[in-house]
Amino acid sequence: MLLPDDHSIRKTFVRIFTWAVILVAVAAIGYLVVGEPLLRYFYDGGSVEWLVPPRHADDRTFEQYARDSGLRFWSNLVSGVPLSLLVIYLLFALYRRMFRDIPPDVRILPDSKTYPAIGGALVAVAIYATATIIRYAPSLGSIDTAMIGPPEDNMACLWTLSWAHNHLFNGAATISHVSDLFYPEGSSFVFHAWSYYNLLLFWCLRQVFSSITSYNLLTMMTFPLSGLGGYCLARYLIRSHWPAVLAGFLFAFNPAHLVRA
Repeated sequence: MLLPDDHSIRKTFVRIFTWAVILVAVAAIGYLVVGEPLLRYFYDGGSVEWLVPPRHADDRTFEQYARDSGLRFWSNLVSGVPLSLLVIYLLFALYRRMFRDIPPDVRILPDSKTYPAIGGALVAVAIYATATIIRYAPSLGSIDTAMIGPPEDNMACLWTLSWAHNHLFNGAATISHVSDLFYPEGSSFVFHAWSYYNLLLFWCLRQVFSSITSYNLLTMMTFPLSGLGGYCLARYLIRSHWPAVLAGFLFAFNPAHLVRA
């Protein structure tokens, strides 16, 4: 298959980026012209069919609501869209350069008789799993009664997994509608942030462990699994076992992952 050259890729990106900037500029101008009346409309409970649902009243004044909405608009849309496109293009260019010199028929070959391809991956996973246990050793004593990490998203994710487990595997046989929210009519759950992979693992763990323990194990499992992914990619690129182990470790135990977990 003939791949596009660098000039064609840059030309396509410039077109996409230009149109994105134009659309963002139009949205910014529109916000400056009619932003305040629209925010006032939504603040007073207005909605736009399924696109913008009615706002749930809170303790914020209109000025606070407008300030918070404006910050999200300028950071997420006006700044976020162009910057996201630039980052995507730069990462694509980086990966393209890294993979360009690798022959298409190259496979992940053993480095030595001591660490063949599969054996090296198992060694890497064992190291990452051991590091995970050491990192979360203070939490293991309460793994059955307290979640690892702060609440916020953790509570929402635990509720999602528990609710889906109870409804999908214990009689209701559907997770497309929820009545626990917006009771009694309920709401569609089709567009909820489902993770079917984690739901399946959660169901398997729940056959043995409690909900809290299962969720904690899923959280800890992300470290050896992400480390394995980083290890496989690094080994494919550099053809060396121990530097790849280090690369996988840095990817799995980076500060962003630790804080998020």
